[in-house]
Amino acid sequence: MNINNYIQAVQVHDAYTTNLNNNGQLYYTSTYGNVPKVQSKGLEIDGIYRGLPRTTLRFAGAYTDARYKSFPNSAQPAENGYTGASPYRDLSGRTLPGASKFTFNIGGDWFTPVWGDKVFHVSFNTAYNSKYNSDNTLSEYG
Repeated sequence: MNINNYIQAVQVHDAYTTNLNNNGQLYYTSTYGNVPKVQSKGLEIDGIYRGLPRTTLRFAGAYTDARYKSFPNSAQPAENGYTGASPYRDLSGRTLPGASKFTFNIGGDWFTPVWGDKVFHVSFNTAYNSKYNSDNTLSEYG
């Protein structure tokens, strides 16, 4: 998918507060904004197996590569101390926040009739997500 004008939470330089405090630190305010271009590509597989009596096994996996194709005006991250010559930095080519490269899910169900019209049922599910950065500025602390 190629997305133009991708909407996400962003931080915008607050020139009024920066000038009001006049302490050399940059201040931001949070809002929703447009990222010029984003691209997401990947592969997903889902399956189910019912070859055992009263048993269902499920599995799913995905590989995702979601990146900013153009995002020249992202706010500075916390580790930059909100100081510097520019209140913005270029995140073009970087992975989107919250986008795991790999995700997997495995689950199963088993049941058996008991006491005539009743059913005993057991199920499990487990999931895995590879690391991802949750911060919209892609801070190293995210």
